[in-house]
Amino acid sequence: MKYIIPLRRDNKAIKYELLNEVETKTSYFKFRNRYIFYDSYQHNNKQICLFLDGKLKEEEKKDYLNRITSLPEKYNQKGYQQKIKSMGTIAMLHNTDLQKPEEVYQHYKSRAEIEQFFDCYKNTIDAYVSHMQNEEALQGWIFINHIAMQITYDLFEQIKSK
Repeated sequence: MKYIIPLRRDNKAIKYELLNEVETKTSYFKFRNRYIFYDSYQHNNKQICLFLDGKLKEEEKKDYLNRITSLPEKYNQKGYQQKIKSMGTIAMLHNTDLQKPEEVYQHYKSRAEIEQFFDCYKNTIDAYVSHMQNEEALQGWIFINHIAMQITYDLFEQIKSK
């Protein structure tokens, strides 16, 4: 079974030191009008891709610093210094045939978009409730929802392209 799994930021397999000079290298790609820097390495016969998103890092730094002010009993400068090396990062463990870290990143992010679409779809029109009494009605309901999702997704794509 092929998979792409995001790792928790405190995972010992993540080599954050690889990102120390990553912004001076040519290992980056553009994703949604922002540049993502990356490095990758082997770990137990699997690949780990480590990504750094500068915009996400700045947002996380701002959020943590705001929490130091608003919740000093839980957040402090020492915690900030410990967490700053992992801010803005995403580490993904995978065993796929994808060769480029950019492909791994895009593949994972597209999965998140699909999940977000389903959440939006079911919450907006209560699509998770069938109210069906027999098998034929249920199959018809599933078919209609499938067609509705395809149309909705096509509309989203047209809106996004404009």
